[in-house]
Amino acid sequence: MSLGDYFLKSNQHKVFLEFLVSGSEAYSKTDLSQLSGLPYATTHAEVGKLESLGLLTKHASGGTTKYRMVLSPEVKKAVSLVFNLKGLDSAPYSETELRASLQDLGAPLVLDLPPAVRFVPEQTLEEILVRAAVQAKKSPSIARTLPLALFRNFERLDHDRLKYWATKLGAKQELGMFLELSSALATSPKLKKLSQKFKDARVKETKDFFETTSPLLRELSERNTPDVARRWKFRMNMSMDSFQSTFDRFKASK
Repeated sequence: MSLGDYFLKSNQHKVFLEFLVSGSEAYSKTDLSQLSGLPYATTHAEVGKLESLGLLTKHASGGTTKYRMVLSPEVKKAVSLVFNLKGLDSAPYSETELRASLQDLGAPLVLDLPPAVRFVPEQTLEEILVRAAVQAKKSPSIARTLPLALFRNFERLDHDRLKYWATKLGAKQELGMFLELSSALATSPKLKKLSQKFKDARVKETKDFFETTSPLLRELSERNTPDVARRWKFRMNMSMDSFQSTFDRFKASK
């Protein structure tokens, strides 16, 4: 237990503080409420307290007021230590590091890398999975195996951080699709419920998931796209049978 546990009222308050202290973004009260799980009224009150202490700056962005914490890097580090806060930002992974991390998370990807490269810090789990959903658009092997990694790590996921990274990297539709694919492959209602949190009703146009300019591949995509992908407005030349055979083959392995 950290010293901060004596002062924070709930885990939701801790997540609220993590986003303000550790994140590099500016957040609206609605953002902070949704990301932390605090009721909006509570978030409004907490933001007001911090603002009155001169700890927040605010600016208008698209008609919305957003807030950022005013602390030096040294003070932020001290606060993070006292309250045992997890960092929310990190340097981007190379594709090699990403694939190695995914393999450690249970995705059956073939790699030959030294153990030091394969270490996956606990605090980066959600970032790795969201970055994988982005990279999957360029890598069919990552796309085919990502549902297995999501299934194997579901119980460890912090849903707020998952949403943070999906929002930051513009990958809510991609991640939602893979979560629902994993749900369908594993017959998991919990994964299906989580996937719906990433749905954006404003997305109307169906797009190719994999980068392609070939008319033949477009035709094959129209024929092979899984129903799950269609629901998320994606078209891909990778059938549900392809996902299912990979999932079933490696589900029991470690």
